[in-house]
Amino acid sequence: MAIKKNTYFKIIVVGFTVLITLFILDTFLNVNKQVTDKNNYNFINDSINKANQDFALKNPYGFTDIERKKEKPDSVYRIAVIGDSYIWGDGLPYQKVWSHKLGKKISGKYKNVEVLSWGKNGWSTLDEYNFFIENGYKYHINLMLFGFVHNDTDMGDFKHLNPQWYKRLGFMYKILPRLTGAVLDYLYNGSYARWMKKLYTEENLEKYQDLLYKIKELEKKQNMQIAFILTPSDLNEEYKVLFPKIDTLLSKAHLDYIDLFPMMQEKLADLPPDSFKANPANAHPGNIVTEFYANEAMTYIIQKKYIDSSFSIINSDISK
Repeated sequence: MAIKKNTYFKIIVVGFTVLITLFILDTFLNVNKQVTDKNNYNFINDSINKANQDFALKNPYGFTDIERKKEKPDSVYRIAVIGDSYIWGDGLPYQKVWSHKLGKKISGKYKNVEVLSWGKNGWSTLDEYNFFIENGYKYHINLMLFGFVHNDTDMGDFKHLNPQWYKRLGFMYKILPRLTGAVLDYLYNGSYARWMKKLYTEENLEKYQDLLYKIKELEKKQNMQIAFILTPSDLNEEYKVLFPKIDTLLSKAHLDYIDLFPMMQEKLADLPPDSFKANPANAHPGNIVTEFYANEAMTYIIQKKYIDSSFSIINSDISK
């Protein structure tokens, strides 16, 4: 009996020592760092996404867009902006998403032009292609804009650590917020970096090239035009390496595209890094960046003359 008590005592001492050590580490991680209310930022982010989710529930495909009729009169020109969380609006209110901003700008210059916003969190170009051949074609699209994000070359062959881990360990954030965040960030970022490397291997890009050829074939089959808008989230130098590879593949497939990274370097270079974010708890593109996307996409549409002049509003202000 005395042996058991001694064993229990040792276990309690070890457990207490581990707990104290973890608290010390958590405190150490906060030394010389500005204390921010992470829980409050997460609450703001979750509130925005909850509002977006509630809106998306009204759409048959879970898009943050109004429900659209499949039928389209010949007098109407229809544009679909298709993409992932950048189009769905992760961390960003509905009106600040770049596809919705583009729709507003187009309505200021053209009449009888509709802009549909087809975005789902986590979608890749392959997911977007599959959606179109299964459902999207029914909407008689005249122009489809692919909002390309650097991880859209995912062909489904590789996996990375699911960020849902964070939600499952929410209680740990309350006890050891900085230590838990540091460990999970390290694990997730390492997994994500390895995943991204695989997405840009020669073998995977060959598969992506074949997908782009299939997308090009849609232009003839569906009698529509297609363009890719390459959207960097910030000024990270990795876009200098990754986007030119995609430029080459798109050129080879004879698909229209515009790479926004050089223009972002020119026009947004003086902005502080945090101003690129959707909100303090979410690194998705924020209001300044989505405005930049929408402006550049609008300029590109005008330059390419995708929309016939018969749809133009006389004496309209292009800057609207």
